Amino acid sequence: MASSKLKTFSFILYVLLLCAVLVLIFKDDKSNCPKPKLSSAELSNLLEENVINDTLTVSSSEPIGNNKNPSEPVKDYNFVGEYELVSSDNFDEFLTELGIGYFTRLAATAASSRYYITKDGDSYTLKTVSTFGNSAITFKDSVPFDEDRLDGQTVKSTIQIKGNKWIQKQEGDGPDVHIIREFSPEQIKVTSIVNDVASIRIYKKVA
Repeated sequence: MASSKLKTFSFILYVLLLCAVLVLIFKDDKSNCPKPKLSSAELSNLLEENVINDTLTVSSSEPIGNNKNPSEPVKDYNFVGEYELVSSDNFDEFLTELGIGYFTRLAATAASSRYYITKDGDSYTLKTVSTFGNSAITFKDSVPFDEDRLDGQTVKSTIQIKGNKWIQKQEGDGPDVHIIREFSPEQIKVTSIVNDVASIRIYKKVA
């Protein structure tokens, strides 16, 4: 009898512990999950460099690429190629701020990822291939298009090409997202911003 009671007590204890772990996982309370944030000054400087008055207009206060005179047009930059994700900083915090659930974030942050960029006339296609899932967008400079975002929203997206940068803004029912892709011969630096949280991911050019 004592042995039976002990087994019952052990089973109840195990169930309670399991429930506690599940509650901690599914609670996903952002207020109890401190995350590095940009200061107001950092956010302002970052957006002012690439976005003016919350529109996709690039500041001409600093030359882009090798252009010495901001008033002169920047020569076409060769964006085409294959790029592999080699580093990711603050991506989970960015997804949390966007409202992505725990298990989706877990899969997204653990996934390997590659960019494939092609050009057809004046249109670019950015295909993302990852173990999390594949996606593709085709766009023209400064022409709005519909895009399915990770948070489940279909947003109105615009990408403006300025020198060696793609400056993207996603607008929908939720928070606006800015994505700044800065190209160099060796890599792409992808800065994604929602509210005051920013993530930086580096894609190395492999082909």
